[in-house]
Amino acid sequence: MAMNSKSGIQILALCLLLNACKTSNTPVSIVTQPTPPALIQLGGHAYSAEDFVNSYDKNKYLADTTQALEVTEYMDLYTNLKLKILDAVSEGRDTTSDFKQEIATYQQQLARPYLTNKESVENLKKEAYQRMQEELHVSHILTSVAQDASPEDTLKAFQAATVMIGRLKEGADFGEMAEQFSADKASSSQKGDLGYFTAFQMVYPFENAAYKLKAGEISDLVRSRFGYHIIKLHNRRPARGKVQVAHLMVREDAKQPASSRNKITEVYEKLKNGGNWEELVQFYSDDMQSRRNGGALPVFGTGEMVGEFENAAFTLLTPGQYSQPVHTKYGWHIVRLIRRIPILSYQELEQQIHQKVNTDTRGRLLESQFASQLSKEYSVLTNQALWNQLLDKADQSVLTKPWNYTVEVAPALQATEILKIENQSIPVSEFFEFVNSRKENLPAESSPQTVINRYFKEFRDRKLITFESNQLERKYPEFRQLMQEIREGVLLSQVMEKNVWGKSLVDSVGQYAFYTANQGLFKMGERADAILIEAPDAQTLDKLKELTTARPYQLEIRSNEVLFNHNQTDITPAIKDQLLSVRAIMVKNSGYILEVAAFRSKEESDSVSATRLRNVINYFTSSGIPLTRIIEKDHGPFRPLADNNRNQRVSFQYYSNSSHDLEKAFIENTKKQVKVMDGFFLKEAPELSDIKWQTGEQLLNKEMHLKWVNIRNIEPDRVKTFKESRGSVINAYQQQLEDQWINSLKNRYPVKINEEELKKIVDKP
Repeated sequence: MAMNSKSGIQILALCLLLNACKTSNTPVSIVTQPTPPALIQLGGHAYSAEDFVNSYDKNKYLADTTQALEVTEYMDLYTNLKLKILDAVSEGRDTTSDFKQEIATYQQQLARPYLTNKESVENLKKEAYQRMQEELHVSHILTSVAQDASPEDTLKAFQAATVMIGRLKEGADFGEMAEQFSADKASSSQKGDLGYFTAFQMVYPFENAAYKLKAGEISDLVRSRFGYHIIKLHNRRPARGKVQVAHLMVREDAKQPASSRNKITEVYEKLKNGGNWEELVQFYSDDMQSRRNGGALPVFGTGEMVGEFENAAFTLLTPGQYSQPVHTKYGWHIVRLIRRIPILSYQELEQQIHQKVNTDTRGRLLESQFASQLSKEYSVLTNQALWNQLLDKADQSVLTKPWNYTVEVAPALQATEILKIENQSIPVSEFFEFVNSRKENLPAESSPQTVINRYFKEFRDRKLITFESNQLERKYPEFRQLMQEIREGVLLSQVMEKNVWGKSLVDSVGQYAFYTANQGLFKMGERADAILIEAPDAQTLDKLKELTTARPYQLEIRSNEVLFNHNQTDITPAIKDQLLSVRAIMVKNSGYILEVAAFRSKEESDSVSATRLRNVINYFTSSGIPLTRIIEKDHGPFRPLADNNRNQRVSFQYYSNSSHDLEKAFIENTKKQVKVMDGFFLKEAPELSDIKWQTGEQLLNKEMHLKWVNIRNIEPDRVKTFKESRGSVINAYQQQLEDQWINSLKNRYPVKINEEELKKIVDKP
């Protein structure tokens, strides 16, 4: 196998990863049909026409041609592939722990789109974006009760909150009731006033109830993990987006409050008289952290600052404009606008919203809904006697962990079944592990029995989803086929490395012997070192000439950038999903070089962008992309963007030394038919048949297109040296090794083609 096409077959299945999430999630009903005759037999192993046709349809354009391979041509490639896989299986490579772990990783990543209700996710994303267009001013009264309180304590809280609802309906003042009875001490002193908020700033049950109210309306009881809320909506207003401001702060002197006011007034007068903002901040501001950078604060939106400061900031309209002195609980401030940031479009925010929907309180709701859906599809049985025993043994140690029962008594029960999904038995030991792995700070008033009940519900949901994950290949033909291709791709990569790639690269003696015995293969005829470009118009031609001025060529394609939260540097599962598509492109295109560029916002520490860069590159190198194919760039804060949060990103740009890659990417991006060829051309090359055989630039105005050629040098014919031909020698030597290997496999697994079945495929329109 030629070295430069190694990636195309190294992990055949990975070529399909970009499209994996686009497949339908609708299971196809399985109907028993008579087994069709085999199309191919390799020794005692049979392969169906359906498998061959599926493979052919997906891979018939793998060769360097715009024309599909003929069925009979692909038959040889398919047969050789299956022979290599048989060799890998005969060596037990599919049974190793490393192989199983790698396949499990792919399966886990690719299964995610199947393990949630896509419609629910999309609805929640659109709902959240719609709510982000409005800000709500609310007050609330909280009757506190622990999330896992006993039924008795929960009922008491419910009854108390119900009494308050009754009094409010009778005309009691909401603010006075909040001041007197609300368990939320931070807001009760403000008569329950929480100010304005928008989507993702409250727990979802609270947000959901508030956005359904009309101005002046009071909600029914709303249960959250904090207790029971009664919510009153005062007002709705259009969302104000975000702002970035700087401030000069004078901390209030509790003993002499007038001196603080006098000082801020003095500063304000200096500003009005033309004083320099940065100098005044440096000299007067008591906020030591922001003083170092002109008083600049991180970007913020509604509900993220104290009300007086926030209102002053959003009142400013023009960058550089500053407020009058503003008093807050922290002291006195003068606020200066740096920039206003409007709400971005849904397309720009979709990635962030998707991540938040899956990680905030909505995430558990989605998981629970999907598990509930599965429970109607599968038989789910709980060992009620054992469960009653567990409830009886739930004590205070459940709240602090490890649960004493699992340590002192449970060892005798480890193998006992607690749950059964279809025919799969789940031992109680797995539930014990789940309980003791939970990392929650549970309040002392929590009921151990209620906690265990909640844990078991979550445990049951996750086991149902895991069970469903294991059924995907049975239920979804396209997923089964994708996983089959991935397994074969990983096995193929291993045996090719052993029998062809690795052997050919380290066997320098074999390389030289092959070169000596086959020098006739490595002659170099008279040739021109040239670049050729064909384009439909002068503007396109000039663009391509610009792109080919330096190598590696910058390709006209990009992958979506990865956005990080503030100061976040770790690679989360959501980020891994995005990086997987980049990795798939790099695996599919062996000549691509990837530029990875990391950024940080001005508010983040210097090391953040460098750590993001290192973690992303570590992901790629640990996934098989060599460091030699990666360009690293740490831009730090780079330059201000309309949305400063977008500076918290890692972006990707592809390059290649191959003019064919440049041509292909350009065509895909612009939809213009162009040709780009850079390298050596033989004198007989048809591409130069209408070109004068001389150095220099030549431009031909052909019918419907322009043709530009620059012959940089003309070299006479000769035999290549071993050093010059080493790449070609290795390619040819690899082909010899592969041919020898294939022949030995055909002796072990005789190939028999069902010509009648093959003819049906060939003749099929």
